[in-house]
Amino acid sequence: MGKYEICNKIAQGGMAEIYRAKLCGAEGFEKEVVIKKILPEWSSHKDFISMLVDEAKLAVLLTHSNIVQVFELGREGENCYIAMEYVPGVDLKKLWEHTTAEGKVLPLGISLFIMEQVLEGLAYAHSKKNSANESLRIIHRDISPQNILLSWDGNVKLTDFGIAKATLTRTETASGVHKGKFSYMSPEQANLESVGQATDLFSLGIIFYEMVTGRRLFGGGSDLQSLDRIRRCEIDFRDTENQWPRGLKSILLKALQRRPEDRFPSALHFLKELEELSRNIGRPTGRKEFALFLEKSLSGKRIDIDFKKDQTVPLATPFNFVQTAKKFRPFFLGGVALLAFWLLSSHFMKTFPSLDETTLPSSPSTVSSGLSDTGHLSVLLLPWGQISVDDNLKKESPLNHLSLPVGNHRVTVFYEPKKIKETVEISLKGGGFIRCTANFGERPEPLTCR
Repeated sequence: MGKYEICNKIAQGGMAEIYRAKLCGAEGFEKEVVIKKILPEWSSHKDFISMLVDEAKLAVLLTHSNIVQVFELGREGENCYIAMEYVPGVDLKKLWEHTTAEGKVLPLGISLFIMEQVLEGLAYAHSKKNSANESLRIIHRDISPQNILLSWDGNVKLTDFGIAKATLTRTETASGVHKGKFSYMSPEQANLESVGQATDLFSLGIIFYEMVTGRRLFGGGSDLQSLDRIRRCEIDFRDTENQWPRGLKSILLKALQRRPEDRFPSALHFLKELEELSRNIGRPTGRKEFALFLEKSLSGKRIDIDFKKDQTVPLATPFNFVQTAKKFRPFFLGGVALLAFWLLSSHFMKTFPSLDETTLPSSPSTVSSGLSDTGHLSVLLLPWGQISVDDNLKKESPLNHLSLPVGNHRVTVFYEPKKIKETVEISLKGGGFIRCTANFGERPEPLTCR
């Protein structure tokens, strides 16, 4: 593939194939890389290629020891591909699941080391400037355990800036559209509001909470239930903080504030608080200690992770949406569905005319009671879908606070991949608010409105 020699396929998804490859040079020089090859049917999709170019342009600017490096975007005939750094190891999700399955919690020193390394990379990305010394205002928007890679030699790397937003991006997406994995979203993401860099800090707060407690914070149940828990932003400590050193709970509470302006003002501020906590609890964990911890914790599993044929290597490939191993099937389907939502939205928007929408608060309790002749409707379909209101107004999900006359209305939703069509009648009152939701993914839920 171009100048890269393909060694073996790691995974294949609906839009790309992932290969382990090597770059060969003079005097026996070799460098292991990962090749993400776009399937031919997508190589001719202009919107997809535009997104791919944006992704590569952004990622190639980010050169940091705690961020997976992207080397180049190439094309060979009809094939488009991205070459990137190969990271042999495991992801944080795998380590966390292995630890909790044994009834344990990650040692605090290990959790702090992982968080500090991720925040080093994130602070760099958030503060990245262009050649004119202007901030790119990068937002990752998909901080999750699957995207935190832990190498066997003790390095921690943040990956998959594929849905990140920066000022240089040409491929624009609608404000508030759901990106990222549901149980690691921020309240503003769950409410379809605009997001900023504080969104990434909230997601890291969730991850930190789960590492130090061994419990999921907003996960469990359906995706819609996770989104509802995030909107409420209820944090359960269950007296665990009695066993924590002074300052840990206050850091978690600061990171997990519902309002973005109440969180840490930057990744650097978050990092400094964690470094202070590390100093207070004794000798901080270093890279060598972390490598030894990984080796000891996953003893006997390393060979399976590296070489087992029927298992993908989520940490070895920065693009987790193409994982196809049965063990990770739910995550593969969720990732592919979310990316499909993103890529196909522009296509369906050509088919369904856009609607004039009124931007209102996300909670029905905050809708002005003065609107006596209209009500408002929001519709969220997972992973995506089309919406028809009264058989003539049509739009791609999500539909956010559509203003409608008081009275009865018919809401119909379509999900083309599974040929699903559902209809429900709603009755809007003056100043009222109705939210409709449906899930057509792995754990389907029917269309409901309340």
